[in-house]
Amino acid sequence: MEYFIVAGSVHDITAFKSMNIDLPPGSELYADSAYTDFKFEQYYKEYEEIELRVARKKNAKIKDHPAMRFLKQTIRKNIEVTFSQITAAFPKKIHAVTPKGFMIKIVLFIFAFTLQKSVI
Repeated sequence: MEYFIVAGSVHDITAFKSMNIDLPPGSELYADSAYTDFKFEQYYKEYEEIELRVARKKNAKIKDHPAMRFLKQTIRKNIEVTFSQITAAFPKKIHAVTPKGFMIKIVLFIFAFTLQKSVI
């Protein structure tokens, strides 16, 4: 599992392009519609041999086959549920004096969630 934390003002695709993704060839990476960038998807497919599976907006130029749309929706729902479970464990306010302290607390919440899920 990997995570990349950026300010809320940074657009999803901008943050994604900044990430150093180290996946083996043949991997599939699922994303919501905020990651739509057809040239970037093609780059990943050709040069990294990774399928970037982006959920398509209804008005997208390139449409998904219904089976692929269903698969993307199903996997994205699992991701969203997991993210909701992680953030539900966060307090209403996270007190930190420095950005580094804030990041440490966020990482520890994610780590605690991972431990909790592995025990259940």
